[in-house]
Amino acid sequence: AGVPVCDRGEYGWARFIEHSQCTSLDEIRQAYQRLGVLLAALHCIAASDIHFENLIFDGAHPYAVDLETLFTALPKPVEGADWIVGVVGQLQLEVLISRLSAEYKVEAKLEASPFATARWVRGDAKALAEFEKFNLSTLAKDRDGDLVFMAKSPWDVNYQQEKNPDLTFSATKER
Repeated sequence: AGVPVCDRGEYGWARFIEHSQCTSLDEIRQAYQRLGVLLAALHCIAASDIHFENLIFDGAHPYAVDLETLFTALPKPVEGADWIVGVVGQLQLEVLISRLSAEYKVEAKLEASPFATARWVRGDAKALAEFEKFNLSTLAKDRDGDLVFMAKSPWDVNYQQEKNPDLTFSATKER
């Protein structure tokens, strides 16, 4: 279940979400499963400010609210000069552009990245250096300085895992 959005062209609003309790044990199970998926997705993009006041349940459907902190920029890629902004959906990009303009008087243009997924890469220094040498255009460092491989498809991830058995490719990262 998605949240209906009022699109006003240059800005938009999401509908008010009223808290409602689950009405059965099955709904409670669904709510916790959906919450786990939501939290995993938020963790993958290094979201912050996710606490009980920013989670609302409409029955078995959890929603994260006040998501302005989702705009997590990865530092510059290992090779190249463009910053990468990771968000969950298109609306967040539109809000980012609007806020940059209105609050900071900064005009920004965002282009879609060719990457579909990312994996944190770990291993010994020699294996990492060899991997970096051949994959500079698809690497970035996260806000902690850890190496991130950006892939255009799951096939790219599987290929690199097979080609680099001494490295670990993780979809999530412990903090």
